[in-house]
Amino acid sequence: MGTKRSIGGRALVLGLGISTAWVLIPSAPAEAQSVAGGGQACGGALGSQGNCQSGYVCSMGPSGTARYCAINGGCGWPGSNGKGIGERVTINGQMRYCAGPAQGFQSLRAAGESCSVDHACTSNNCAYSVGMKRCAPAGKTCVTPPLPQVAAMGMAQGDTRLHNGKYYRCQGGAYGLIEVRAAGQYCNALIECAQQMCEPPRTTLGATLVASNPTSYCQQAGLCISPNNGGEAVSDGLKRAIGGVEYRCVGSQRRWLKQKAAGETCTSNAECSSFNCNLTNTSQTVRRCQSTGPGNPSIGVASVPAAPPEPGTTG
Repeated sequence: MGTKRSIGGRALVLGLGISTAWVLIPSAPAEAQSVAGGGQACGGALGSQGNCQSGYVCSMGPSGTARYCAINGGCGWPGSNGKGIGERVTINGQMRYCAGPAQGFQSLRAAGESCSVDHACTSNNCAYSVGMKRCAPAGKTCVTPPLPQVAAMGMAQGDTRLHNGKYYRCQGGAYGLIEVRAAGQYCNALIECAQQMCEPPRTTLGATLVASNPTSYCQQAGLCISPNNGGEAVSDGLKRAIGGVEYRCVGSQRRWLKQKAAGETCTSNAECSSFNCNLTNTSQTVRRCQSTGPGNPSIGVASVPAAPPEPGTTG
């Protein structure tokens, strides 16, 4: 049998022979950890409960260094349950907002500065910009990127604006603010163009101007688009040689009128390369293109025939 002895307040059991000797030493009691309530200083990782009471997390306070227990994952504030996400407070004379337990209180951002949430902006409006979101004036759906000495400009949905030599349209939705193209530039969809018109250049008869080149270009009211030089916007009445054929721009239709040589029958000056559809003499009844122009105003000028309906529409 073993012998039980008391040594220094600890119980020892000593075994004899081949018996094992056990020394029973009670463990020391755990040191009690204080539980902090709302507005009290805390320890632990930011955003974790740490030593805060249940329902609170250890959050950054207004000084940017001291931490306090805050309810519902807000920011720490001494002597209170804390400030909620997005709540604004004045610290050292500057308005700030609660960004979260780890971020603490951040400065509000001006129009044009990057953002991800409304409450980060002075205007409380984080809007679409090019490839990202930026703070915008209140009530605006989009905002242009800021430039040196050029402030960011708010835009309503559907607005198109020229900014730093580029066109931008506020499309909203999944598109946000998109850079759009001017007349004569390549396009694949209406939304890419400043005036939301994208199609291949066409003749006044509705045919593609150059059958071998059905490329679409951004269009503009009152102008014709030539595929020459990668896309050229041409004013009404001007001529261009396109694909070896001479055409004149009919700006009201945004289409090209094939030109006729001297001697061919015509109904209007615009049909003639010389811009002169006339009678050789008053005894004639059929007008023909003259070799020189302009035509005689006393003879009169016939209207250019109306264009057929746009492709895909009904007349």
